[in-house]
Amino acid sequence: MTLRAHDLSFPLWWVLRATAELIYETSDATSQRAVCVRTDLGKASVSYLMGVLAGRGLVDRGPEFEGDSYRMWLTKRGETLLAQSSFAVESALATDAPFVTQLRQLADTEGSLDTEGSLDTEGSLDTET
Repeated sequence: MTLRAHDLSFPLWWVLRATAELIYETSDATSQRAVCVRTDLGKASVSYLMGVLAGRGLVDRGPEFEGDSYRMWLTKRGETLLAQSSFAVESALATDAPFVTQLRQLADTEGSLDTEGSLDTEGSLDTET
């Protein structure tokens, strides 16, 4: 089963998943601002995606008491769809599809850190400091 079978794009799933993680970690509704930080997406992107999720009844949002951001929480429908659709993402990552292999190689190359915590531009872990 794919995300399309659940009528979700990867960005919609990713924002839904990040929202659920933040709610779980804090035991409270989360802000769109926190979702921006978690996903590294801009405010406009997260606002648009949250609007789509809210329109589909997957999240509810209300104004934050302080600030200009919305507080977000998943609806029961959102929780159910996230559980069902997460299996599709996990299955795709578990396969040995060429694009997954390429993504893993890219992540290994671009995301490796040296022992001082800075990016190693050569793509390897520099242990000699």
